[in-house]
Amino acid sequence: MLFRILATTITGFALLASANLQAREVTVGVVLDGPSQRQMLPLDVIEQEVTQLMQREFAVNFPPTKMLDGGWTIDGIRRAVRTLLADPAVDIVITNGLLASHEVSRIERLPKPVIAPIVADPVLQRLPERDGSSGRRNLVYLADDHTIGADLDLFHDMLGFRHLAILID
Repeated sequence: MLFRILATTITGFALLASANLQAREVTVGVVLDGPSQRQMLPLDVIEQEVTQLMQREFAVNFPPTKMLDGGWTIDGIRRAVRTLLADPAVDIVITNGLLASHEVSRIERLPKPVIAPIVADPVLQRLPERDGSSGRRNLVYLADDHTIGADLDLFHDMLGFRHLAILID
């Protein structure tokens, strides 16, 4: 239930706030980090929630041809993001991955609205922030107040290690 509320809130708010409200049809492009059997935010859930929330305002389209993946490389992700940002048929871009969300936040001037819903630690990632928002035109990202950096500081204070390696699947 929390996931549904979160997905609806993020995407719905960003669509309402950022989309060209004169348009009756909105095309969403999606950038994935790479192909995966397990996505943090399943695309079908995002589509369902956004469509349900926005159906009275817009016809929201998620064409399969506008769903790109970066092949798990930074260059591939950057290429996919640039492709969708330059595509006149795409109105809004959603980065559905930790790497893609980070990479898109590094772009100074976004020509269209971008939603980056998967951010690990905005402080460590040096994401733009001003007055509780990204402070950057056309960029909406979701970040928790609890940061990974705070966890690492606490862990260090408890154990006093000099080096730390973290293996993540």
